[in-house]
Amino acid sequence: MRVAHLIHDDKFFDRTIEAFNSISWLENSFFIFTYSLTTSYRFLRTTKYVRPILMYSKEYNSFLKEKFDVVIVHYLDVEEKLKIIRDLSPDIPIIWLAWGGDFYSKLDFEQLQPITKSYFQEHKKREKQQKNSFYKQIKNNLRQQINCFLARSPEQLYFSAIKRINFCSPVIPNEFNLLKQLPGFHAKQVEFSYLSNFPNMPSDKFEVLGNNIWVGNANTWENNHFEVFEKLCSIGITDKTIICPLSYGENLDITPEILKKGIQLFKHNFIPIKTFMQLEDYNQLQKNCYLAFFNSNRQLAYGNILQALYNGVKIFLSENNPIYHYLIAQNCEIYSFPNELTLEEISKPLSKEKQMNNRTFICKEYNNNREIEKIEKMLKNIS
Repeated sequence: MRVAHLIHDDKFFDRTIEAFNSISWLENSFFIFTYSLTTSYRFLRTTKYVRPILMYSKEYNSFLKEKFDVVIVHYLDVEEKLKIIRDLSPDIPIIWLAWGGDFYSKLDFEQLQPITKSYFQEHKKREKQQKNSFYKQIKNNLRQQINCFLARSPEQLYFSAIKRINFCSPVIPNEFNLLKQLPGFHAKQVEFSYLSNFPNMPSDKFEVLGNNIWVGNANTWENNHFEVFEKLCSIGITDKTIICPLSYGENLDITPEILKKGIQLFKHNFIPIKTFMQLEDYNQLQKNCYLAFFNSNRQLAYGNILQALYNGVKIFLSENNPIYHYLIAQNCEIYSFPNELTLEEISKPLSKEKQMNNRTFICKEYNNNREIEKIEKMLKNIS
């Protein structure tokens, strides 16, 4: 089976390439479509399997003529990918592996909690007052006029692509009900998980965790850091080290806001992670924490959450988050933020029994063999 993968520069794809290439009956090709070719990537390491193609070049036209059995779109809301979907032959089935960031913003779904929303609105107000805001407005207006001239606004292009999708897998199964709210969405649900490297059998030996607290996974407004900071402070948690990853995500404008608030409330105990870390080092750092908060309203940071649960970390999630409801339905030990956050609850780590319960679920559902099985089943079901 000839499979074309539409990818981009992201930390997930090294192991994804490894997983698909491990299946002998697949002939995989991994493409990055771009308006400017580059040979260096920020996240990708397995570049020998990746073929960059310049948009609307001869190679682009050759790609459209190739006879693939299926095209897999890893994350949809990238202009180049949307245009390829538009230009592909209607005879080629398309699988969309949805991440969350590529559809929640298209739904009537509030991603920001009240405190974060107020910071966001203040930030936007200051941004408008900047001297260059006039020129930004001219630039935005010009972009809109060009899109109108081309008869394809970004929204039109997106929803045109949605209609073309034949199969779709969200990160967690219960998100499919949200996807069905997208206008024109009629894809059939398939199951897929990005490779996580959890073992088949859970060990009952847990490393001793540190006494620190982990907050969020990226420098995005959707992480709702400010609610966590304020709540921890209100119950008197100012003496523990707060580790806050800020090296992933595109919203660089929020980083100074998080730094300012974190340092104001926790002083020298606030430790921001501002440089990108290799996965092994990142996971090791997470083991310095016995408690973690992932306070997004939408599905976000699922890989972080699974790894933390596997390590035995006590996790607090927003009840607005589909991950919370999915993991609770799987009988995992998950705590509600802010409803179950008390000084008593925060002072005690997970018991060995609860740690083992979480680890058993993760090893059963997200081991390497299970994830390869999902790929094979997904592709056999469409052939």
